[in-house]
Amino acid sequence: MNTELKSKIAKRMLGVQGEAAFETLARANELERQGRHIIHLEIGEPDFDTPAPIVRAGIDWLKKGKNALCAGSRSS
Repeated sequence: MNTELKSKIAKRMLGVQGEAAFETLARANELERQGRHIIHLEIGEPDFDTPAPIVRAGIDWLKKGKNALCAGSRSS
């Protein structure tokens, strides 16, 4: 990795503060204790199974070799 790229990444990292996912989980748990219904998505584990049509679509997509990032997802 070249020095310019390392510097660019390092500057971007200065804006990262705390662990947002855990902060969000703490807030969600607080709201739940207050009686609010919360669908947990903050740690990457929703509290419900992935619907079968989505699972099948994902499997079909992978079988077709569609396993790379789309152009819009790549960072520059």
